[in-house]
Amino acid sequence: MFLIYVNDLVDDLISLPYLFADDTSLFKVIDPLDSDTTFNQLNRDLSVLSEWALQWRVTFNASKTVYMIISNKTAVPEYPDLYLDGTKLDKVTSHKHLGVTLTHNMKWGVHIDAAISKANKRLNGIRRIRFLITREARILLYKALVLPVLEYGNILYDNCALYLKQRLESVQRQAAIVCTCAFRTAGYAKLLSELGWSSLEDRRKYFRLTTMYKMVNNNVPEYLCNLAPTRVGARVNYNLRNGANLSLVKTNHVKTYNSFVPKTIRDWNNLGPIRNSLSTEGFKTRYKREHFGKPNPLFNFDHKGGNVHHTRLRLGLSHLQEHLYTHNLIDNPVCRNCNLENESITHYLLRCPLYATERAIYLAGLLNVVDANYLAELNDNDMVNIFLFGDPEFPWESNMLLFKMAQTFIVDSKRFADRPYH
Repeated sequence: MFLIYVNDLVDDLISLPYLFADDTSLFKVIDPLDSDTTFNQLNRDLSVLSEWALQWRVTFNASKTVYMIISNKTAVPEYPDLYLDGTKLDKVTSHKHLGVTLTHNMKWGVHIDAAISKANKRLNGIRRIRFLITREARILLYKALVLPVLEYGNILYDNCALYLKQRLESVQRQAAIVCTCAFRTAGYAKLLSELGWSSLEDRRKYFRLTTMYKMVNNNVPEYLCNLAPTRVGARVNYNLRNGANLSLVKTNHVKTYNSFVPKTIRDWNNLGPIRNSLSTEGFKTRYKREHFGKPNPLFNFDHKGGNVHHTRLRLGLSHLQEHLYTHNLIDNPVCRNCNLENESITHYLLRCPLYATERAIYLAGLLNVVDANYLAELNDNDMVNIFLFGDPEFPWESNMLLFKMAQTFIVDSKRFADRPYH
């Protein structure tokens, strides 16, 4: 009913109006040779809106109405003021519009700062309870509460400065540490591999290309479809090898060159056969299969609280002496229990005499899952890989048993009991 009520609001406006629910914005390109005329037209449109409000008994709050001049110039000229109902409107340098903060110089620092602040608050809430819930629950909370904040409007701000992109990735890195309970110095690439996540940069590319697919195939509103240029082959009467490519958009500024349409066109032209998918869902599925990792559900398995230390061993950063030494956290990698050799995963699992009893139980359990002849052929590296990752050739139930035995060994050995999580 409200949309019907306001459907004639923009009928007599010179400026370009944008309406969304009860939000109304006016857009006008300033004539550099006659800026007074531009602002006279804007003031005229504001008067028209005031008259409409008076006629239909609607009140516009002039104190909440602002205007912003968008320009790349370092020195913006002084322009006439704008008025609504006789009230001078405030000029601002940034404005939040439909959840995206736009600035006068079209930089994304303000928007990304706000997104990071909001995401960190939510992430801190998950951090406080991380040891009270399962790893699977931590991941679900991150994807439900934090990731949407980081990615809202991401196809728009993908041309932001590199340091802003790095700050966004830093939040996801902290989230990966919370979800895995890894050490703070764990490598980002290893954390992403452990969780089967993609970087935010790669995810932005996926969302950009998905939007371009919809634009090319007319699955979005017309004003978005019109942004997609014609194919190269449509401009000539003969076949071209790149005829299916979209025509490149010429730009004169780096900011524009890396903005959504020009940047996505370049990525689209390099995409290959996947862009010929028959549906949006088919495009998404094929793209994810070809470009994204897949989470291993086994890594969420927890037995007797051994998941955290099992994860740290896979990441190569646990309380084992060799791990700490490799990351410059201690001066000596030798095993403190036997002083025979460096305390690596191989030493801990297969050689340290302190864990002989737990090792015997673990190896005996393996014989219930793995054929004895197969087990006899495994070298130390193979044994460590089975201990950490299971075996992709084995059925799910067998890998679950392997993980259960591995985490039983970790817990029963009490190697990490003195410092369970820190």
